Parts: sequence; C-alpha cells; structure tokens
Amino acid sequence: MKRLLKPEDASVLVLKPGPRGGYPDALIGSSGTPQPFTAPERAAIDIPKHAAGQAPSATLPAMETATLSNGIKLVHYTMPEAPMVYVAASAAGGWNSVPEGKEGLLELAASMATRGAADRGSADFAKAASDIGAGVSHQAGTLATMMTLGVPPEKLDQGIGLLADAVLKPRFDKTEWTVLMAQTVDWLNGREADLPGVAGRMAKATLIPQVPGKAAVDWSAKALASISLDEARDAFKAAFTPKAVTFYSVGPMPVATVAASLEKAFGAWTSDTAGYAVEPSPAAHFNGGQKVLLVPEPGASQSALFVARPAPGTDESERAESTAVSNLLGADFSSRLNSVIREEKGYSYGVSSYLMSPMKAGSGLVVATTVERANTGPAITEVLKGFAGLTTLPVAQDEVDRTVTVYRRALAGSAETSAGLFSSLIGAVGSGSTLEDQQTRMAARTKLTLDAVQKQALALASLDPSLIVVAGDPDVVMPQLAAIGLKDVEIVKRDEAGEETAMRALDLLGGNRQAPLSASPWRVGDGGTTRAVHACAGERDCGAQIHAD
Repeated sequence: MKRLLKPEDASVLVLKPGPRGGYPDALIGSSGTPQPFTAPERAAIDIPKHAAGQAPSATLPAMETATLSNGIKLVHYTMPEAPMVYVAASAAGGWNSVPEGKEGLLELAASMATRGAADRGSADFAKAASDIGAGVSHQAGTLATMMTLGVPPEKLDQGIGLLADAVLKPRFDKTEWTVLMAQTVDWLNGREADLPGVAGRMAKATLIPQVPGKAAVDWSAKALASISLDEARDAFKAAFTPKAVTFYSVGPMPVATVAASLEKAFGAWTSDTAGYAVEPSPAAHFNGGQKVLLVPEPGASQSALFVARPAPGTDESERAESTAVSNLLGADFSSRLNSVIREEKGYSYGVSSYLMSPMKAGSGLVVATTVERANTGPAITEVLKGFAGLTTLPVAQDEVDRTVTVYRRALAGSAETSAGLFSSLIGAVGSGSTLEDQQTRMAARTKLTLDAVQKQALALASLDPSLIVVAGDPDVVMPQLAAIGLKDVEIVKRDEAGEETAMRALDLLGGNRQAPLSASPWRVGDGGTTRAVHACAGERDCGAQIHAD
C-alpha cells in the first residue's frame, strides 16, 4: 500500500452522529477529547504479482499418521505457521446410524458432552477451556459424530486433557439435558417460520422416503420427545469407543507431538464395544412424470419454491459437469435464472441452485427461491424456461469459466488457514469422504471442457421426472399454478399432532404458544423470513409484513 499510496496525501473523515432520542448518555456522550496517535512503523510485506489469468495453485500438507498404544489411529496435517492446533475425536456412525424414531440422538448426545465433564459442570468446563484460549465443541454428520478441540499449540496438553474429559467422562447432568431439550424444541418450532426451509424439508422427505427401521432424513417433535437422557448417555458411550474412534488433527507441530499428547490422555482407554454401524446416505427417488406439492401456509406474504430433477451423486460420472450446469442456472447473480427472475423481473432477491448431497449415487439438481406470493406462477414459469433453455441456448465458454474460476480459488485457499483446512477435513470425514478426495473433486472441476458441460446440460434439461414444491398461501397460489398448467397439485398438510405451522409457531393466528423466530444458539442454519404479521377480516391478511431475523 505504501508503494501505491502516499500517506501524506490522505484525508481524514470524521463522522459525528446527529440527534438521537432515548439513548443513555453513556452511549452518545463524549468520553474525552480525541488525541492524535502515531502507529508504529511496520515492515512492508511483498505481495507476489501473478500474470493476468494465471491459475493459482496450492498443495495440501502431507497426510501423516500415527497409532496410539490402544490401537486408535491419528491422521495429522502439519501447517508450520498455524497459530492454533485443531483435534477431532471422530466416532464412526452419525445421523444415518440411529434407529427409526430416534433421529437426532447422536447429535444431542454429542452436544451434552460439551456441557460438563469430569468434575466440572457446564460453566466451569467452558471457563476451563476459555482460560487457555481453547474451545471444545461437537459436530454430527451423516456418517460420523465428532468431539472437536481448538487450542493454542503451547496449551496442547491442557486442551487435549479437556477433550479427553468430554469424550471419556461426560457428565450428562439432568439440568443441562432439560436446557438442551428446551433449546431443541425452540429451534424445531422456530424453523417452521422459515418457508424456504419448509419447502426444502418437504421435498427431501418426498425424495428420500422413510425406510422401515432406518432413520428418517429430518428431525421431528415425536422423535425428540421419545429420546431420554439415559438413551443419550448410552448412545454416546456406544459411539465413542476405541474400536470406532479416529483422531484427526491440523496444527504447527509434527504428528509425533500430537500423538504423544493424545497417548497421555487416551492411551489407557479400552473397551470391547464395536460402535455404531455406518449407514450410507440413501439416494433420492424421482417417480415418473412431474409431481407438484403445495405446503399450505395461509396468510404468508411470500411463496418458497423448490424444483428438483435427477442428477449424479458424488461418486458418479458427470458430477463435475453437473456442478457447472447447476452454477450457470443459479449460483450467482450473473447466472441465467438470477438474470431473469432477480434482475429483469424483480420477482425475488435471488435464486440458488445446487446438487443434493451427500448421497454417493442418485442425487438431484435443485433450484430454489422465495418470491412475493403474487409472482408464484410467473417465477415457476421462468424456472421451467431455465431448464428448457439448457437445450435451446447452448452453454457458453464464459459460463464454464465461472465454475472453473470458483474452484481454482477454492483450491488456492484450501490450505490457507489451519481453521479452514480442519473444517474441510472434518466435513469430508463426516460425509464419508477424505480431504484428498475433496481436493481431487475440486481439481476435476478446474479442468472442465465446454463440450462436456454442453453435453451434460442437454442431459439435465428435461423435467420428466421432477418434483416441484411450493410453500405458501393456497388461496393465492393455487389459481396461479392452474394458470400455468400445473393442475394436478397435491396439498401436503404439516399440522399433524406435535408439529407447528409457521403461523402457529409465530403465534400470528391467536394461539397461546409463542416460539422464537431463530434457531437456538447450538444449532445454526435455520432462521426467519418475511411474512404477514396478522390476519384481517375474514381471516384474510392485509399484506402487512415484518422481516423476522
């Protein structure tokens, strides 16, 4: 910056707030007279200049392994300049491994292990971690459940001691269980106010039907209510056993240092329990023809749309090419559908498209968006035109180049930070993959050719078979669906016993139960959306809106 800019030519902008009402003086009053200060001189850092168009590259740290005396394997990646070391105790078995009716069991159990361990209750355990700059958390994937640690390198032994307490001596206090269950119920109710989430979950449940004896694809109030503290404790003990656990770590020290620290804390750990069986993620099933579902949300000011058709799974050929097709449809604001639905028509803030995961075979290409309810039919029409356009408007080279560029950047940044590398690592493990396999998949997307993507676009153009799900006000939406030729519409009710509609969850229709809009602190990814705030005469809404955050 010093080479390009002249500090002596810099200007100073001072922003002074105008009159404010109702704020205490502590927030708006001056705390003193501003005094100038001089920042210490720092050595300039040379930033390499790449030639225009040069593809950035990065190499993963070499995978190193070690084995503890009790047979537990450690997989380690050394990043010499990393300011933190990250460790995961990964147990085989995740969401897919629990029996029918106990969905969420392992995630609840892992969460409880962070809420007090050994002789420390929840607050004391959190303070012990905070005092050394560490964090102990959990992550539950479809195929694996993990307890994770992030800690400064010089505090590695102390951090692994806390991790060992969480894995080997979780308290499972009744009070903490009550809090966790209340938070989870709160989150389950609150997510019903998010129409895109409602449409997406209904679509997923339709495409991946319940298999008797196997876990369903989503949480339910009934399953949650059936899980007891004792079941969660037993499930954790069954999952986290030496025969089922693998350690993964990223940090500045060599593998031998991490192994030695783990040996001190976990080396004497023994058990004959085999752990949970790993159940693969089921494929999405599309029946012949086009199926249209409407999830009724009377009074909703918006409609959430979900359109899906079959696509290759993560291990199938043409997955890379299908990713490029998905991206050109709706990955960014310059994509085909966003150019029309967002920029030209103004129906929506944005359209997203993606390939379903983590199924290794039998996935789906999804287009999803949220629109003002009056534009439901026109928006669906444009989505259908977008798929048809894969045949009539051949894929252009610049559309392929955008996907190539995205993955070149991803490859370049894959080992940029220890936190980022660790996140990619445990994400891959949780879905039954490896860091190296992820890297190989990204590399394949940087080598896409126009001919191959054009060929796959033609293969993905047909919407026979396909699934369309709309969540919205049926009185407003149904005439629009009929007007665009979608007359065979199945209305799917979600007001079964123990379930919430958005209006009930938000107490907008006069019910006595009030549920918060956002997810509980331990679970992210679900939030609120725009909707009508009350019903008017004749139980019709007047269009008044709020933005629920």
